[in-house]
Amino acid sequence: MILLKITDGDTRLPSPRVPQAADDKVLDLNTFEGNADVTVLPWIGISTDNIVNLKLLGKDNNNSDCTIQILTSHKITETEKISGIKESLTREQLLTLKHNTVFEVVLELLPNSITNSPPIKFTALKLNLLQIPLITMENFENWPAALISSPGQFIEGTSMKIVHLSGSGTIAITKAGYGRGKNPYSL
Repeated sequence: MILLKITDGDTRLPSPRVPQAADDKVLDLNTFEGNADVTVLPWIGISTDNIVNLKLLGKDNNNSDCTIQILTSHKITETEKISGIKESLTREQLLTLKHNTVFEVVLELLPNSITNSPPIKFTALKLNLLQIPLITMENFENWPAALISSPGQFIEGTSMKIVHLSGSGTIAITKAGYGRGKNPYSL
């Protein structure tokens, strides 16, 4: 019988996953609400003596290197020994990352706190982050004709609210064909 030592990137070790990135390629913040989860299945030899570091490496909105620490010097619990690791990445943390850039979720394992062994690096999960909000198109077909002329007044539809912020101007929503001298409010 030959026993193979577990080494960095060993295929017997599970890679971190983000369930909200179903294809393991893209994490699109427009496809889910709330936070994202980071999970790692239990691995060969997992024990409560194991200490792990789990982090995200990417680029921030200024294109600078960014590290988000998820777990630091974390000792595996009995529950994690059976079910694996499950942690959250907050939406606020994810929004600090630059749109359309690749980030990595990295897990490092220290076999135990007694030995000075170097950490074992699991295969990193690489995801492309999409965070630009979807654009809502409004055609105003189902909006009633409306007119606002005082600051603070507003017109509200199903997908947006139009607010008169300041000044003496007028904001109007009219049916197609009005304008150019026709006044829908004189009917």
